[in-house]
Amino acid sequence: MKNELRILILEDDKADAELIEHELRKANIIFRSQRVQTRDAFRKKLFDFEPDLILADYTLPAFDGSSALRMVKEKNPDVPFIFVSGTIGEDFAIESLKSGATDYVLKDRLSRLVPAVDRALSEAKEKIEYRKARKALEESELRFRSVVESANDAIILTDGKNDIISWNNGAATIFGYLEEEVLGKSLQHIMPWQDENEKKMLYSALSDKSGIIGKTIETYGLRKDDSKIPLEISIATWNTGDQTFYSVIMRDITERKKAEDLLKENARAELYGFIVSALPVFARGVPSQVRNNLVKNFAERFENNIRPRFQEEMKRLGYGQKVECNSIEDTHKILEIYLSWLAGLFSSFGVQVRKKFHNANSSLELLNCPWRCEARGNPIFCLICRTIVMRSFIWTSFKGSANQNSSIADGSKICVFEIHVKSGEI
Repeated sequence: MKNELRILILEDDKADAELIEHELRKANIIFRSQRVQTRDAFRKKLFDFEPDLILADYTLPAFDGSSALRMVKEKNPDVPFIFVSGTIGEDFAIESLKSGATDYVLKDRLSRLVPAVDRALSEAKEKIEYRKARKALEESELRFRSVVESANDAIILTDGKNDIISWNNGAATIFGYLEEEVLGKSLQHIMPWQDENEKKMLYSALSDKSGIIGKTIETYGLRKDDSKIPLEISIATWNTGDQTFYSVIMRDITERKKAEDLLKENARAELYGFIVSALPVFARGVPSQVRNNLVKNFAERFENNIRPRFQEEMKRLGYGQKVECNSIEDTHKILEIYLSWLAGLFSSFGVQVRKKFHNANSSLELLNCPWRCEARGNPIFCLICRTIVMRSFIWTSFKGSANQNSSIADGSKICVFEIHVKSGEI
């Protein structure tokens, strides 16, 4: 053994103690020992000598091994204690082991001493390491619990069936449920979406069949009072044995959504105000050069004011400033985001919008027009809408085209824009 052992020997017979030491040295065990034979000496050496191992006779004139064992278990429970005696009986041997002795060896069978010592020291080391590991785990759990309970975000743990197994104070604040009201219930209890796509997205993530583990997505949850709440959520997973668990962190983004909506509304109001202020110039009889300059001016303002907001929206949804289509799935998602963004922009002008998805060929239909009377026979109004669609299409990474197939100015009941993405992109 590399380290020198400190061995306390409780033995009144010096010759027997020397035989014990001789047996240990034969096995190349490096140690130093102290021999005692009274209660007071034994108690003193427990503290002064700090033994790694105790070898004790059972019967002594002024003391006994059973009392020594009780003293050790009270003061130094991690120190292995082995009886080495010539008088110990089988019944007592069994009782001593039940009382906490590590082992016992008969003096006429000292060949068992070294294996007993090796085993006792190994078990003592394992106990100490286990206790340290358990203490570290408890401290880690305490720190984790402290962080979880002090967090403003909802931190929810679920099992592999998506049933809630942990619910922090942040979750109680956001959703209005106490922990005992939701434990054992499905996560769907607080996220019963109407949108089947959202449901599939999250539950495929919780089945580890999606690429959103570790990413952040936005969705909606349901409070106890049945009101909807916008959420930003991220999901992580871990395995314990053959069981899978999930942690779902949810942040209430109500205020952020209000701020975003205000920014969007301000941008749309500015755009709408520009169009309204330009109405006199759109009237019939105005030279085409003036109209063209106005459209050009509009296109530049649209590019400068709206494009940064479009890029912020794409970044918020997980796409960088340079939107990249790395797969058919990415292309579908970006196309849907783009058409939804366009629809929202036109809706802010009072235009009813219908989106149609046909893989490589999708369309955006403007079902009404606030300037229907002015637009008939006057293409300048359609030029404004066309500028919005075609300019914004350039901001995407699509290889394809955006074309207006019908317009109110041409006598059609609705305006239709066809979005074509080349086959290599979709």
